[in-house]
Amino acid sequence: MKKHRSWLFTPGSNIKMIEKAPSTSADVIIYDLEDSVEPSFKQVARKLVKKQVQSITRSLVYSIVRVNAPNTPYYYDDIAGVVSNNLTGLMIPKAQTPDTFHELDDLLDQLEKEYNIESGQIQLVPLIETALGVARSFEIASSSKRITRLAFGAVDYTVDIQAGITETGNELMYARGKLVNDSYAAGIQGPIDTVYTNLNNMEGFINETKAIKNMGFQGKLVIHPKQISAVNTIFTPNLVRVNEAKSIIKAYEEAREKQLGVIQLNGKMIDVPVVEHARKLVQLHEELSKEMDNKFL
Repeated sequence: MKKHRSWLFTPGSNIKMIEKAPSTSADVIIYDLEDSVEPSFKQVARKLVKKQVQSITRSLVYSIVRVNAPNTPYYYDDIAGVVSNNLTGLMIPKAQTPDTFHELDDLLDQLEKEYNIESGQIQLVPLIETALGVARSFEIASSSKRITRLAFGAVDYTVDIQAGITETGNELMYARGKLVNDSYAAGIQGPIDTVYTNLNNMEGFINETKAIKNMGFQGKLVIHPKQISAVNTIFTPNLVRVNEAKSIIKAYEEAREKQLGVIQLNGKMIDVPVVEHARKLVQLHEELSKEMDNKFL
């Protein structure tokens, strides 16, 4: 999954919304079987979501299903009920222990064989939303090769730590920082940040999205299509930064050819981590540009 800036939650029991979701500009559609679906509609929602995932033809959008938590009676039925060839991955809420993902890894191996799906195709996205989950985020991130990134759920997390969500976000700083650090320490991609629930405060939403990008997050969960454009824009490298990155790469390669020990560009020292960051920035820009072009083919 290369393009993962905006992740749109879509209620799995609302057929109009799940059919409309792929036509938005969201990079990832999360078909939700958990919080947005009443218990009496769980089975119906499961069938609607599987049918929708199987019918998707737009190759530029990724389909994730948020199943119910492992400690619920719906968990295993959700997993078995939505697996299909077009499924990108599963989001696992209330992720608290690596054992959950060891077990799920084995189960998905079996289901992929049963449905003739490429081995390892179905990714796992642990949704970290409890104090215990935050405490064990490195172990969770390292528990399966199917896990390429973590996601943060602040609403349940603040309830768990008996805090309130504020505009400053100070109550979330520790958890956010730990998820970012543990993700990169585990060798996976940067995490996806929590939803911003005040739909009437776009300025606050934009400011928060910019702030978490600077922290090392690689995308954001959204609950309304009007939030998608801002997230995509903020997480898309602008041309100024891309050109700076290209200059860094060029200067580094020229210095290596000349066997220079110290590399500078515009008075700034350039080392290997700076160059690697520049390469990733250019690569992301090229991938996004290619996918945007393909929309018009």
